Amino acid sequence: MEILIAGYGIVGKSIKKRFFPNADIFDPALGYVKTDKKYDCCIVCVPTPLMDGKLDTKDVEQVFRDIEAKYFLLKSTVPIGFSDKFNNVMFSPEFSGSTPHSQDVDDEFTIVGATTKEERQFISDLFYSYCAMINHKIYFTTNKEAELIKLTENAYLGYIVTFASEMSEIAEKYGIDYNIVSELLRMDKRMPQSHMHIFKGQHYYQSHCLDKDIPHLAQDSKLLTFIVQYNNEKKKGYEGLTNGYI
Repeated sequence: MEILIAGYGIVGKSIKKRFFPNADIFDPALGYVKTDKKYDCCIVCVPTPLMDGKLDTKDVEQVFRDIEAKYFLLKSTVPIGFSDKFNNVMFSPEFSGSTPHSQDVDDEFTIVGATTKEERQFISDLFYSYCAMINHKIYFTTNKEAELIKLTENAYLGYIVTFASEMSEIAEKYGIDYNIVSELLRMDKRMPQSHMHIFKGQHYYQSHCLDKDIPHLAQDSKLLTFIVQYNNEKKKGYEGLTNGYI
């Protein structure tokens, strides 16, 4: 198969390294210009920044216009319902990123919004043509469900940081070492296994993905609106004291 990765940032590099080492690259900003080649699949990993409270999809749509491909496998986080506006787009939530919790991620599964037999066969052929997939599973769902999965993941991680921040401040009030509390809590597998650590001087999340995806989803949630407001207030309170990131 002829594969193209559009957007060669952290996610694009991870996709190429883990699955498609022979894929072509398209990223004009990095000197990877498009060719006239027709591709079986274009894997889209371009940014979708927050603009006026919503995820901006103009770079994604530009890739759709610039590249000729039978299918587009969309890894960029987009609004719910975006992928279904196009006939040949399948959304696949990506969990690798720039933070310590998500670097070199190997989830051993891929989720794809593919609802027709033809789409599911294509995705299966795509992954199996590059690796044996003995330990990797593919789960099919709808585009909307897959889009919400990605947004939910980031919203939940932001919630954990917010909750952990509150617990760390309660611990400080009573002279308790929160580091001991959080590590012992993680022995209970029901508790979150990441994002419970609070960096000194940073009782908030600061992340490229969380800072844009949570405000976007907060349009439909009072709880997430509160978390965004809480996080912004914490950032102001600790401004200039940042020692780490989430």
